[in-house]
Amino acid sequence: MKRNAKFLRGFTLLELMIAIAIVGILSAVGIASFSNTLQKARDTKRKEDFQAIQKALQLYYNDNNKFPTTTTWVYSSTNPATWMPTAPVSVTPAYIKTLPLDPTNNGALTTATNYSYGYITDANGSCYVLAARLENTSDTSGTGTFPSPALSCSSTAPTVFGATTANVLFLSNP
Repeated sequence: MKRNAKFLRGFTLLELMIAIAIVGILSAVGIASFSNTLQKARDTKRKEDFQAIQKALQLYYNDNNKFPTTTTWVYSSTNPATWMPTAPVSVTPAYIKTLPLDPTNNGALTTATNYSYGYITDANGSCYVLAARLENTSDTSGTGTFPSPALSCSSTAPTVFGATTANVLFLSNP
């Protein structure tokens, strides 16, 4: 059986280069999209962790008439196992099985490249502030300023503070 030589040639170098370029472009778009999805997933975990911590702190307050007290910022990256103050009693395991950690948890929130959870109260433990830096820069719930350690507690519901430091989520409770 005789075959036509025209069909036995294969692909030209130009065709292969075009195919490789197309695959490269599609891969770059896919990787960028995947990276953005991972950031959003980590930010969602941060928000869910805040809800769990908030519930535990409220249970703690109901039993002790104050929140675990610290007048300086404490961070989950400093001591991951016990980053929440233990005075007068520990939050774990009675109020929350284990303290959640930031998905990245790589340092105090004092620099723009670090991700961890921060916590502070006023001197008598009547209010607290939780802080976390979000990765998704378009997330409007993640903007705020660090409140001063001299907190002013109000009788309003938990609020998210106004914006000057991008991507930092603050949650306070009177």
